[in-house]
Amino acid sequence: MFWNGLDAAPVDLPLLPEDTEGSALGINDAGIIVGFSSHDASSEKGVVWRVFVDENGDVSFVDEPVPLPPLDGDTRTAGLDLTELIDGSFQVSGNSRGEAGTPFGPAEAVVWTIGVNPDGMLATPPAPADLGTLGLSDPSNSYGNAINVFGDACGSSDGMPYVAPAGQTAQPLPVPRNTHSGLAFDINDLGEIVGGLTILTKGGAYAPSYAYLWKDGDAIDLKTQIDRKSGWGSLWNANAINNAGIIAGRGRFDVESRGFLLIPNEP
Repeated sequence: MFWNGLDAAPVDLPLLPEDTEGSALGINDAGIIVGFSSHDASSEKGVVWRVFVDENGDVSFVDEPVPLPPLDGDTRTAGLDLTELIDGSFQVSGNSRGEAGTPFGPAEAVVWTIGVNPDGMLATPPAPADLGTLGLSDPSNSYGNAINVFGDACGSSDGMPYVAPAGQTAQPLPVPRNTHSGLAFDINDLGEIVGGLTILTKGGAYAPSYAYLWKDGDAIDLKTQIDRKSGWGSLWNANAINNAGIIAGRGRFDVESRGFLLIPNEP
C-alpha cells in the first residue's frame, strides 16, 4: 500500500500478473518504491514501483511494477532498500535465491543499478551485482538489508553482520568475543551501521540480544551510550540510522517492550 500523508486513504500498489500479495519495503524522495510480489512462498519476485502525486493529491503510477531479475540460475528475488535518484539512476539492495528447481535454495545479497528514462519510466533493470557471502557455512547465505547513497551495502551472512563497500563483496564487521549471531540492519551515508548481536553469556547457557553501532571501525554496544538510570533495561536491536546519527530500534523500558530513539549529544 501507499499513503500520501498521515490522513490519506491507502492506495493499492499493483502486483505482477497472476500475483495475489506483496510488500512495499522502501521508498525514496522520487516516489520509487521497492519490495516484492508473489502468489505463493516459492514465487517471490522483487519489484520496483514509481508513484506520482499531482497538485490535487491524486496518486498515479508511471507503469506496472518492474520485476528485479535474479542471478543466473536463481528463481526468486526481493528488493529491500534503495538509494535516492541521482543523475538518472538509483540502486536497490536485496536478495537473489533458489537455483533452478530449488526455489528455497541459498540466498545471496545483490545490488541492482537501475536507470530512469527521460519520460520518467523505469528502465529495465540489468542483472544484479553479486555481493557474495562470508562463507561461514555450507551452503552459505547472505541478505542485502540496506544500501547508502554511495552504494555501500550491509546485511547478514551465515548469521553474522557484514558490510560490502561499493564495488566490493561482503566483509565481516567486528564483533565481541562469544558472539553467537548478528545482523546489520541499516547504513547511513557516513558509513555508520546499526544492527543487533546475540552474545553468549559465560558458559553459553543464555544468549541475550544487544543493539550495536559500527562506527570508525569500532563495534559499540548502544546500552553503554545511555545513562544507567534512564529506565531502559535492555536495547535489543537498532533498526535504522540517519545521516544525523539518530538511531531507531527496540528494547525494554521498565518491564515493557518499546521502540526507542537515540539522539547523539552535541559535541
